[in-house]
Amino acid sequence: MVMIYQMLSTDVSNNLSFYALLLSIGYQRKQLELIVFSEGLILSLLSVPFAVLISFGLCAIVSSISSIMVVLPPSAVVLTFSLIVMGCSASSLFAMLRLRDANPSALFG
Repeated sequence: MVMIYQMLSTDVSNNLSFYALLLSIGYQRKQLELIVFSEGLILSLLSVPFAVLISFGLCAIVSSISSIMVVLPPSAVVLTFSLIVMGCSASSLFAMLRLRDANPSALFG
């Protein structure tokens, strides 16, 4: 979650002048917040398949090493998906705080 926040926060900080430009041409802050939030959701949706593959791989490794059958139930996959989406959503909300620094008048000053 910290890594996602750091990525989103750095992205907002690096593109702050672009967000200010969008504000100056008529975008509302809610639209900019929606952009940042959708970036977080996209990151979460891209990370779910990797998390599931790593989980299945770890289950296979533990099963082969310990001779104990380790099975990943579908409820654990759903729980993993929901936790990743909630964590990335929370990171997006914290990264949105950086959008307050977008000032259109700073572009022309």
